[in-house]
Amino acid sequence: GDHVLGKADAPNVLIAYVSFTCPHCATFYIAVLPTLRRDWIDTGRLKLIHRHFPSDIYATRAAQLTECVPPDRFYATCAGGPGRDPGERPGLLRQQPRFGQGRG
Repeated sequence: GDHVLGKADAPNVLIAYVSFTCPHCATFYIAVLPTLRRDWIDTGRLKLIHRHFPSDIYATRAAQLTECVPPDRFYATCAGGPGRDPGERPGLLRQQPRFGQGRG
């Protein structure tokens, strides 16, 4: 299903089709989303809708894994980053080079 970040009545909507093994998706979540969230989502001007669009078996498994976390932890599980709990592993998109190498 969809994972929504932002106010339901935000006047602008961005739908992101994401594969957890796509380097461009990782760049969006790691480098772009923090600023987008601060300037647009947290101000109520935009809501982000995440939709899984896996491009291979590893991305499919990663997408299935994210469905097992509580909804309020979904985006932290995807990208991790500042604000994570101490000792928490980095988000899946930060671990792309490890996918498929048995070192996850």
